[in-house]
Amino acid sequence: STLNKKTRAPIQGINSRYNSTSKDIAYVQL
Repeated sequence: STLNKKTRAPIQGINSRYNSTSKDIAYVQL
């Protein structure tokens, strides 16, 4: 969550909610 917010700051600016959830899930699956 915290790391993704810092790494994907520009992307989260576009889709804040969607990215925070889906990116976290994808990151955990990796």
